[in-house]
Amino acid sequence: MFQGMTRKIAGACCAVLLIAAGAPAQDSTHSRDGAMGGGGGMPPMGPPPEMKELAGMLGSWKSDFQMRMDEKAPWMTSPATLVVKSILGGAANEGAFTTSMMGMEFKGISRISYNRNSKKWQNCWIDNMGAYQTLSEGDFKDGKLVLIGKDTWMGKEFLMRETTTLKSATEIDWLMEVSYDDGKTWFDNMKGTYTKQ
Repeated sequence: MFQGMTRKIAGACCAVLLIAAGAPAQDSTHSRDGAMGGGGGMPPMGPPPEMKELAGMLGSWKSDFQMRMDEKAPWMTSPATLVVKSILGGAANEGAFTTSMMGMEFKGISRISYNRNSKKWQNCWIDNMGAYQTLSEGDFKDGKLVLIGKDTWMGKEFLMRETTTLKSATEIDWLMEVSYDDGKTWFDNMKGTYTKQ
């Protein structure tokens, strides 16, 4: 029923498409010291140092979450919880979001990590209503994580843009915007201010 828009509620931890970098198998293209035959060495592995930039998102949070289905509709408000933890030895953050919508329980999980190759933050979201994965990516600058992706609502494709702002050690603002004209105009679809518990 809410497939598409409702599943974007990653809260301030949206969190992500994980890129697993495994060590290549030893073969004739590798020298004895592990360097590739082309003269390059092993690529960086393990948690990217950029993950420390999102350390402020870790913990348990509460919010009065608001959403509306279009820009002329009234805002619907419901209490929400968000628990963000570091996973895979610090390679990603995982956020578990819970709220209710029109009397129905809504749960979602997001995972976010930093892609060394593209130099972009990547997020993966899935919830119990849409039951499919939504991917987005973007940048973190001046305390703001801005991620953009595509989704479909009632057969119509749209752009979504979520902005997570680390206001302080105990407060995060989160906003989801939607565009049906390829980014020319946007309207606020979901929002919330999260307080650390």
